[in-house]
Amino acid sequence: MPQWPIFPWEHRVCATRLLTNEPGGLALGFMIVSATIVDRAVYFKGSEERVLCVCPVVGGLVAEECVADQLKERGCLVTAYDVAMSTNEELHAAKDARYDAGIQVRRDVMGDEFVDAALARNAGSDGEELQKHVTATVWGSVWTREGLSKRDRSLLNIGMLVALRATEELRGHVKGGLTNGLTREEITEAIIHASGYCGAPAALSAMKVAQEVLVAELGPKNSED
Repeated sequence: MPQWPIFPWEHRVCATRLLTNEPGGLALGFMIVSATIVDRAVYFKGSEERVLCVCPVVGGLVAEECVADQLKERGCLVTAYDVAMSTNEELHAAKDARYDAGIQVRRDVMGDEFVDAALARNAGSDGEELQKHVTATVWGSVWTREGLSKRDRSLLNIGMLVALRATEELRGHVKGGLTNGLTREEITEAIIHASGYCGAPAALSAMKVAQEVLVAELGPKNSED
């Protein structure tokens, strides 16, 4: 089997085409951002282009194994690897579009003040690239999906953050949940429900944070009666 290409890290975005003994070929496209592969997908190019398999977010050798397994099932033989750097601009454009979509959704849910503070706090620091990554992948790829409303996603987030004991993240998502239409009762009930699966200590810590946000946003509970 031909040698898998090795890309220098300064090539932030690159693509590879695998030529086989069948018409068309296989194409492996991925992005490298700050020495971290964030996107990797393998496509089969024949009469139509479709996803053949999605490789783990790891090095090229594992990707090669994934491709080899798929080829073996099809009786194909890889004859050559061809590096295609001409896709850089397209991949950069796709990445920028995903970030732009993510930052808009993030602002819609969490509020401009919260997002601006998070970006300013991490600007020029070790956390700056993580902020960009989370905005593009979590907010730009996950929150923009169809199938669940933003309200449903907020309710799910609260339960998951209780389980993770991620109280600082929970603080922002309780406020975001209110923005997305969750009621005070739904938020508190979600935490109570999570206590049965995540444990009382996690739920108690979460409730303390949630109560602080609810009081700040809605006032004391008794004042609503």
